[in-house]
Amino acid sequence: IMQPFLAYVVISSLKVTLYSSMSMFLAYFPELINGINLTLILLFSSIINSTALDPLQREDKGLIQSKLIPFSPYKQSLVKIAIPSLISSLSLFITLIVLISTSTISLTVFFISSILGILFTIALNMLGLFIDLKKLDSSTKINIGYLSSLVSFLVPLSLCLMHFLLTFLKIPSFLIYISEIIYAILIFLPLAISFKKVVSKGYLRMKGAF
Repeated sequence: IMQPFLAYVVISSLKVTLYSSMSMFLAYFPELINGINLTLILLFSSIINSTALDPLQREDKGLIQSKLIPFSPYKQSLVKIAIPSLISSLSLFITLIVLISTSTISLTVFFISSILGILFTIALNMLGLFIDLKKLDSSTKINIGYLSSLVSFLVPLSLCLMHFLLTFLKIPSFLIYISEIIYAILIFLPLAISFKKVVSKGYLRMKGAF
């Protein structure tokens, strides 16, 4: 609920107070403003989405009851991923509609943020479930609870660094955005491919469940 408001306030404020005085930097970083806007949108989306990255921990004793549900752990996990991903994607879409309708971001940022945001959201939710399964594994001795939030912060920042490096090298804009989409796909695909295997094994090892 807060994401559209926060994103609009921050990005529109930067547009008024900072972007107008960045003409010198734009000579070296032609896509600087789009890169900042893209990073901020993805940061807001991923950090807000990170509150839903521990679905199993929130269920607590309800995990035991999940054994009575006539669906496999894999199908139950798909639902646990789908619901927060859908809500986060809807929030992202509302944010982008507000920003583009007020001319706060460019059409390019609108489309690229939509693609990257959805890919990152689903990928982070899958990773969050993987980490949650590991935390509930009785053989796990170390605390890895911070990893979900850390990754939610680092992924958009790594994309930001990539964007600024490519624009500094004067790479054509369309190649920059294609590279970013490929980067997001490379994060998403390994998680998607291994999802069923990791979930099935994770539930078998998890305390008090399957």
